[in-house]
Amino acid sequence: MVILADYLSTEFGIIITPGFEALAFTASRGIEDIYELTYIRKDGSRFSAVVSMTALRDSKDFIIGDLLIGTDNTARKVVEAKQRKLARLRDQQFYTRSLIESNVDAIAATDPSEIITTSAIACEMFRADNYDLVLMDRQMPVRDGLTATRTIRARKLANKRRPTPIIVPTASALDGEHETCLAAGATAF
Repeated sequence: MVILADYLSTEFGIIITPGFEALAFTASRGIEDIYELTYIRKDGSRFSAVVSMTALRDSKDFIIGDLLIGTDNTARKVVEAKQRKLARLRDQQFYTRSLIESNVDAIAATDPSEIITTSAIACEMFRADNYDLVLMDRQMPVRDGLTATRTIRARKLANKRRPTPIIVPTASALDGEHETCLAAGATAF
């Protein structure tokens, strides 16, 4: 309310006190105004609300009251947060796919016979230990990429070999996904 009162005071060049006067000021001038406010309940909990304020006038255009309609905005805020998360997921997926697609030709040209289609094949081929870097698909068929990563890490540890960097490119924006990949032994996510 204080911010609204300060804004209106500056905008109209008069002093407007915080509170109901600030809410009713533009409505009294024939302008419907909509605000997003945070209500504090008696128990101290808060919720977001959209408040619409309109002046009520009689037949001679005199203000006889104000109509204030408040609507709980919590559900809309939850939906908007989910939409933002989905948008981030789409952006990450597009970026990851673009990154991989832009490099597929270079990878395939290096040695087309070593394009690996399942994690089981990846674990078998990795026994030769002649790889400088592994790009591990998180959702490979047969065994998922994290299981393959754990298997490769266990073999390296058992054979006392230096760890080969394993990068897990993924478009996942789920909470904890980064930690899950690193816990499986991935070098980067």
